[in-house]
Amino acid sequence: MIALENYEKSLKRLESWFKKTLTEDQAEILYSQVMFIPGEPFEAITNKIIESKAPNPGNFPTSKEIKFEWYIWKKDNPHKVVVDHEETDCDDCYGTGFLWFRQTVLVTNLKTEHCCRCAMCKNWKPDIHADLMPVYSREYLESLGLELWPYWKYVDPERFKGGDKGGTIKQSNS
Repeated sequence: MIALENYEKSLKRLESWFKKTLTEDQAEILYSQVMFIPGEPFEAITNKIIESKAPNPGNFPTSKEIKFEWYIWKKDNPHKVVVDHEETDCDDCYGTGFLWFRQTVLVTNLKTEHCCRCAMCKNWKPDIHADLMPVYSREYLESLGLELWPYWKYVDPERFKGGDKGGTIKQSNS
C-alpha cells in the first residue's frame, strides 16, 4: 500500500505535469481507489504516465488508467510481485479462474464472446486486477441460458490441470 505522503508527492508531480489541481475530495477519492498499489510501482507508474503523455499532457489520468498501468507493471516485474494466494481446484472454471461464454444479440442474432472472473475461486488473481472484469458463477451464467465455452481453447494448456473436461460446458459448433 502506498503511503499517503508518497501518494501526495506523486500526485503533485501529476498535477504539475497535467496543469490541473485536484480538489481535496477528488484527491481522496483517487487515493481510496489506488491505495493498494505499493510505493515503488506507484512511482514507476507516475513516471510512465508522464513520459507517455509527453509532449501533450492531455487529460489527468483516471484511477482505471492507473490500475491498468499497475497490471502492466506486475506483468513486467513478476520477480517483485508477492503471490498472496494459492491456486485451488475449482469445478466451475477447472482452475483457470475465468469463465468464457457466448451471448446471442437478439437484434442481429450474432454471437458475442465474453469472459468473466470465476466467483467460486480466486485463481484469476495473478492475471488480472479485480476491478477490470466482472465476477459470475457457472451456475448463474447457465441460469441465464448463456453458452459456456471450454477454457482450454483460450489458455496455455501447460498452466492448468484438467485436460478435456466435459462437465456442464456446452460445446460450440462454430
